[in-house]
Amino acid sequence: MNDTDTPILAVPPPASLPTQADHSVLRANPPAILTIKEAAVVATVSRRKICELISAGKLKVTRMGRRVVIPRTNLEKTMGCKLS
Repeated sequence: MNDTDTPILAVPPPASLPTQADHSVLRANPPAILTIKEAAVVATVSRRKICELISAGKLKVTRMGRRVVIPRTNLEKTMGCKLS
């Protein structure tokens, strides 16, 4: 087997980790619909805490296909504060 017989696989570059600046921007201007990870950043709690609130029925979520998203208004009601 030579080099021409071996397929070349394109490997995407590793995803960059969010920085503190990214979190500050997200907190300053949160979108209307948040992922679980974004909701945790905006509310300054852990991802696990967001999942616990969802499991307990205290935080209402919406499903978009297989994705679980959280309307910002629901997060604001649950956390008891205005996020934007």
